[in-house]
Amino acid sequence: AQLFAAAPHVKAWLDACHARPAFQAMWTARDAEAA
Repeated sequence: AQLFAAAPHVKAWLDACHARPAFQAMWTARDAEAA
């Protein structure tokens, strides 16, 4: 978290990535795999 405090634009970029449907679909698939 300290890393993001020093670089707010990185956090904003990462949040944008995490908001993408493709990213969420990938994680849904990964979660199903791990179970």
